[in-house]
Amino acid sequence: MQDLKIKIYHPLARRIIESEEIVDIHFSLGKIQSASILLDDNENPELYEEYKPNILLSTNKKDINNVEIFEKHIVQGYHHKQGKNVQGWVEYFAQDAAFVVRLNDGDYCYLFNLDNIKIVGSVLNLGRKDN
Repeated sequence: MQDLKIKIYHPLARRIIESEEIVDIHFSLGKIQSASILLDDNENPELYEEYKPNILLSTNKKDINNVEIFEKHIVQGYHHKQGKNVQGWVEYFAQDAAFVVRLNDGDYCYLFNLDNIKIVGSVLNLGRKDN
């Protein structure tokens, strides 16, 4: 069985919370309802519960720098069918049960159709690459 790898975007901290920082996840009817994280204040660490968290799933694929690709990453890669490099952000497309890259022109392609993929940023942290 494959481990589920996730990250959470924390809107107050305006950063990605790594899976190691997640203390607990609460489900209801098969959907994630909240996630608890430990806010590390050196003197007074406290548990913070994020309701309806923005969950970012791992694609279980790595880029050319061996960095794991998650939803909301902005990636560049070579698309063989189009014969050119493309750029867009990664999201899960439930209808096809696959990760896709939403291209800047509004179209999309499947992540598995790209080679030489490089993470160039994140939709959630524009201007900052999160690893």
